[in-house]
Formats: sequence, C-alpha cells, structure tokens
Amino acid sequence: MADPTLNSSGTEMNEIFLDGIICPYQLFIAESKMPEAGFGLFVREEIPAGKEVFRSMPAISVVATLINHSCDPNAHHLSEGPELVVRSSRKIAKNEEITISYIDPTQSFEERQKALSNSYAFGCQCRKCTKGFEEQEEILTGNPVLDTPIRNVKSKLYVLLDALADGTQELDGVETKMREICNEPFSRKPWPINASPLPTLYELLARKFEDERQWEKALCVWLRIVYIIDPLRYPERLNPHRVAHLMALCQLEGRISQMSEIDVGVKASFRTIEAAMSGVQYHHNIQLKEDAAASLGTNHVIFKIAAHYVEVMDKQMATGMGVNPGVWQSERVKDTMKERYESRKLELLKWAHIDLPPMII
Repeated sequence: MADPTLNSSGTEMNEIFLDGIICPYQLFIAESKMPEAGFGLFVREEIPAGKEVFRSMPAISVVATLINHSCDPNAHHLSEGPELVVRSSRKIAKNEEITISYIDPTQSFEERQKALSNSYAFGCQCRKCTKGFEEQEEILTGNPVLDTPIRNVKSKLYVLLDALADGTQELDGVETKMREICNEPFSRKPWPINASPLPTLYELLARKFEDERQWEKALCVWLRIVYIIDPLRYPERLNPHRVAHLMALCQLEGRISQMSEIDVGVKASFRTIEAAMSGVQYHHNIQLKEDAAASLGTNHVIFKIAAHYVEVMDKQMATGMGVNPGVWQSERVKDTMKERYESRKLELLKWAHIDLPPMII
C-alpha cells in the first residue's frame, strides 16, 4: 500500500493534506497498528523527545484527524491560538506511529475503557491495554475475593476526595485519614501513591493548603507530587502534567519567598531551611524553563513565565555574589551551584519527610 509522504515542501502529497500544515519532519500515512483504527500518521525518521512534530492551521485538519489514540502515547497536543501543535513526549522511532491520548491515560484499565467507550465509542487495544489486569498487578489480583477489600479502599478514597472538594471534609486530619484508608489491615497491600484517586487527592489538598495560607503543608505536598507521584504516574519528564505541576511548585516557592520578606511569622516557619529553599528554588525554575521549552514550546505562557523567573533570579544571585552576570553564567560557577543544589534538595526533602524513591505513602 502506498505511504504518501507529508512534509512542508509538499512533495509526494496531495495538496488537501498540506494546506496549513508545517512539518519539520517527514511523515507518512499508512495502515494503523492500532486494531480497528484504520489509517494512522507515521514518522519516516527518528524524532527526539521534546520536539515539535507538526502544527496545523486551522486546528482541525485532515492530518490532525489521522492521529490515533493510545493509553501509552508518544506525543501530546496543545493549542497555540488557532493552531494545533503536536509535540513528542518521548523519542519516536523511525516508522513508528504518532499517538496521543484522548483521555487521562493514568486511569485504571477499567476506567480508561469506560471513558473511551462513553466518549468515543471504541475500546482501546494498545500495548498498555492488552495487558489488562497485569498493568494493575500492584493493586488487583483478578481474584474477586481478594480484590473486594481493595476496591473498597478505592471507593473510600473517592468519597474522601468528593468531601474535600465540596468542603464537607476539614483540612486538618485529611492526610492521616488518607494513610489510614490506604493501609487498612484487610487490604492485601497499601494503595500505591500513583494510583487513582490519590494523585488527584494530593493535588487538591495542596491547593486547599495554599488557599488557607498553610504554606509549610502546601510545600510538603507539592514536593511529594513533583518528586514522587509525577515520576511514577508520568514516566516521561516532558509530560505536560509534570511541567504544570513543577510550575505550581515554583509559583509556591516564589510566593513563600515574597511572604518571608514581609511576614515575620512566615520567615520564622522556614528559617531552618531558608538556604536550602533558595538554592532549590533557583534550580526548579531552570528545570521548568528547560522542560517547558521542550514540552510546550517557547511560545507557551509557562515557558515565558519561567524564563522571566530565571532572568530575575540570575541577576539577584549574581548581585548577591558580587559578580557580573557573565561570570555568574560560567560553567565553573554552574557546576558549583549544581553540587550545592543536590545537597540542598536532599535537605529540603528530608524536612518534608520525603525519602527517595518510595513507592507508597
């Protein structure tokens, strides 16, 4: 079967497919490897992680409709005004099909199948879904007798999530209640921290703590999300969710830094880790800038905010060390700062009672 090539030069491809498409890489259309998916969009050359695969203007185009779903996708999409941009989340091998996820791929096998059936009228048979219960072996056994108490744990966690969301659950004691539910003695093993709905519970808890100005607790939860939950839930560092969560952590650190300058109570709360927070905050912003550029592109607002943060902090730290920005950017200074960052990161995580890398709470 023919596999017409698609690229920005327009060679070997009908104009209907090229209209409004910008492709830095050669793509081709062929029969999808996803069962019952029809045709799909493939790459003729290897594409590294964090690259723009193509952009479509308008957002809905013939080419865009050829991107099939996978619960283990190699790309993600975002909107830039009227344009649809597809970027690689991880390396896409030569002749590999480009896939994105139409739903939240971190849900359980049963939840994903239900969501796809309800919204798109198909069931997924991707590599991840063909494993079925095997992908949940850390949670479910497939034995109804053994799995009943485990499902009860999940049900109780969703009840707690709903109560926290609607305000009927007080913030004080939520974490203790979460641990009690996850470690119920009749359950086969503790509920994994990266399994639904715990990640959603933690994120909601972090934002609630921020709303209540409980800065220490908010910081501890966001550190747990960024350093423990996200790497387990989203293995690819360039996953947009990981970038967004790192952004939330950076914003909180900046807010705490500002509050410490005007509120003696806040300053006292973080006195023991002030130096660690300062060093870690700088490197978090550098990482955010790099990851946002690769995951979302340099036109995205998260990248622009991160770039601004880094520029301001570069000037502040250079001034504090009594050197000009050129010296501050030297490789020797960067290496020294990186060594300090690693030790301060461990100090901050120890303060937050986080040991790397735990699998469960």
